[in-house]
Amino acid sequence: MKYIAKLPPEGINTTKENHLKEFAILTGGVLGIVLVAVAVLSLLANHLVSYIPIEFENEHFASQFVEQPIVEGKHHKIESWLNQRVTEMHNYYAGEHKDKFRFNVRVVEMEEANAFVFPGGNISVTTGLLKLMETENGLAMVLAHEMAHQYKRHPLRSMGRGVVIGLTLMVFSGMENSSWISSLVGNTAMLEQLAFSREQESDADTIGVELLRNTYGHASGASEFFFKMRDKKENHYTPPAFFSTHPDVENRISELQEMEKIYPGKSRQLPKFIKQEREQKMIPDSSVI
Repeated sequence: MKYIAKLPPEGINTTKENHLKEFAILTGGVLGIVLVAVAVLSLLANHLVSYIPIEFENEHFASQFVEQPIVEGKHHKIESWLNQRVTEMHNYYAGEHKDKFRFNVRVVEMEEANAFVFPGGNISVTTGLLKLMETENGLAMVLAHEMAHQYKRHPLRSMGRGVVIGLTLMVFSGMENSSWISSLVGNTAMLEQLAFSREQESDADTIGVELLRNTYGHASGASEFFFKMRDKKENHYTPPAFFSTHPDVENRISELQEMEKIYPGKSRQLPKFIKQEREQKMIPDSSVI
């Protein structure tokens, strides 16, 4: 019998569906799975933080998150003054477990005007921030904001969500020929984490203003830091709030100004010894974040 080659029936190995449509469906499915997985696991991580005793955090985490070694005698007077302000504001905190929270403020040599809190209540204030601020109330608002993060246990919650996102990326990175999936998962998870960070910042602003108002009897100075940072960023590109860890600065200023109008008062100037250090250029100039 002689074999005669024939063409296969038309359409046997093709699909009537548009390839771009199939790709879009696949991409949407991956995104959906990632969003659900990250959201569920992140909620679980948030929930588990409430089961970690504050005392345990104070004992086992505080010493692990130190920005830099202490330089004996350097900035000691400023650190003592900052810790007094934190203690004073903490006395007005009306939330749960007040007596269990511990705070320790340290000054770190850094040109960026910033402050941050680590698990266990260690607050770092940069020399750039001290250079930037003009009033005690404005600086107190920054401290109160960082205290609020710790009251809500945001540092630990962020750590937990970071672990969740890292594990999710590991799972998808282990798939063969999945570089594009890993990239997609990473970007999607990052956007979800940014949204969580913006929510934390808004909560900290609210609690911070309350501490400031209860301590000084008014909300004056609440917007000072954001005003100054906005002025320094005028000639620099600012990403949309959707791609930022912080809420839109104009909205923050507007909301804080509204509180200043509702609870008006007169701000106190910073102590002379802080200004003297700045004038002697013992503190580096601040730069744009």
